Amino acid sequence: MNFLAHFHIAHLTNTSLAGAMLGDFVKGRQWQALPHDEQVGVLLHRQVDTFTDQHACVLEARRKLTKTRFRYSGIAVDMIFDHLLAKHWGVYEQQALHQFSQRCYRALSAHRPHWPVKMRTVSQRMTEYDWLLSYAEQQTIDAALNNIARRMTRAQAQANQPFQHTYQEWQGQSADFETLFHQFYRDLIGQLPSLQQQVRVQQHNTIQV
Repeated sequence: MNFLAHFHIAHLTNTSLAGAMLGDFVKGRQWQALPHDEQVGVLLHRQVDTFTDQHACVLEARRKLTKTRFRYSGIAVDMIFDHLLAKHWGVYEQQALHQFSQRCYRALSAHRPHWPVKMRTVSQRMTEYDWLLSYAEQQTIDAALNNIARRMTRAQAQANQPFQHTYQEWQGQSADFETLFHQFYRDLIGQLPSLQQQVRVQQHNTIQV
């Protein structure tokens, strides 16, 4: 799951948009020091990631990227599925994508002091370049994967060229990826009440310790 999907899940569950993003930047038990709404956002982010990583449609999508090493294919599928969510936004959300994107950017503009510096930097770039709306364009995903590859260590990039063939593989099986995405995302939305309950249990158990 990438940024757009996590923000949409936060919207559907009426949980913190900032917390949904913090889930990518807060590690281990650091969530316990956050305000309550952001704690919920981080824990829900983690529950969603776990559900996603184990879902049969996501695993099948990763296996379809035969020229992309499996260890990197999860990154690629996250990006592809965000594109497909943006492309089919009206299927899952009544509010227009550009309006939803602006709402997310406003939530992230608070730049609270306890937010990690890296998150604040990423959120500024996300807003400046309107990443969420741009996900609807296929070329954005290819460019994003290339940017991720460039941020890897030089040794990793030279040895693996992790996303060299990803875009072409995806395009050659685009109908299959669309089917897998819709099956997965409908399952995820249906599972949200259970995932939220698991978050409540985790918070309760932490308080009891």
